[in-house]
Amino acid sequence: MGSVAPTHLRVLSPPATGATPCRWLWLGDALADLGVVLYVYAQRESRTWLAPQAPWPARRELVGLVAAERVVASVAVDSDGPHECLRFLDTDGDTLASLWLLPDSDFLAWETLLAALPGDAIVRERGRREAPMRTSSARVLRLQRARVGGVDLLDAQTPARLSVLGLACARRFALAEHATLEPLPHDCCCQRAAALA
Repeated sequence: MGSVAPTHLRVLSPPATGATPCRWLWLGDALADLGVVLYVYAQRESRTWLAPQAPWPARRELVGLVAAERVVASVAVDSDGPHECLRFLDTDGDTLASLWLLPDSDFLAWETLLAALPGDAIVRERGRREAPMRTSSARVLRLQRARVGGVDLLDAQTPARLSVLGLACARRFALAEHATLEPLPHDCCCQRAAALA
């Protein structure tokens, strides 16, 4: 397992807390089923602990996701429309990472995931109230589960395509989170299509 684990991770015992841990036995597959999402993540410290039963992150930017103590669904509506995301929280309730639904996401998978969460894990708001993460980045991706050498991994791929509306939403959500959106390989094509529309 040492050859698979990134060197910046240490498996530590999580601090005692009353928070319900992320249930990775089903959560990893549920996240992969969402399809294309916007992933916002904070820059992590060099050492961290992984949540119980969490898969190993195949990429450094996924560390905050698998180190989260609990997950909360945030559903808000404002003048720009709906903002639906999953926030992955540490033991203090601070956001380590978040996944935002885009028009390209699988909304049936989202509803299935929401139905599996405890009722108190779903926060419905009129407007966005959470404080953004410090020094955060954003990336449009599709999560994947894999098993290598008996170790569960969580990986991510950049989608081959993203709709013009999906790109606009990704930019808006990243801006709201004060996150720098990583460019997509086909970003310029989407911009040209948006300009022609």
